[in-house]
Amino acid sequence: MLTHFSQPDSGSGAQWQGGGRFDEEAFNARFSQFDKTGWGFLTGRELWRMVRSNRGAWDLIGWLAATLEFVTAWVLLQKEGRVSKEDLRGVYDVCIP
Repeated sequence: MLTHFSQPDSGSGAQWQGGGRFDEEAFNARFSQFDKTGWGFLTGRELWRMVRSNRGAWDLIGWLAATLEFVTAWVLLQKEGRVSKEDLRGVYDVCIP
């Protein structure tokens, strides 16, 4: 989530196109896959499932990095136990208000 220069097996999914450009379509598809209510936010459990779904079997460093990113995003972005789609997009698109 925090950088596009290296993409380990346990990354957060295909959120970037070639050259490090943010891929809005891939982000929306990925978000809607885990937004079970369709209300535009993820609960802590849904966000954790999204992070866990991309774990590479032999990528322990990637697991640790993804977990750190999850905890950081949750602590900084959650409001009333939820993270909005717009706030999470800001993390990927590097435009957090």
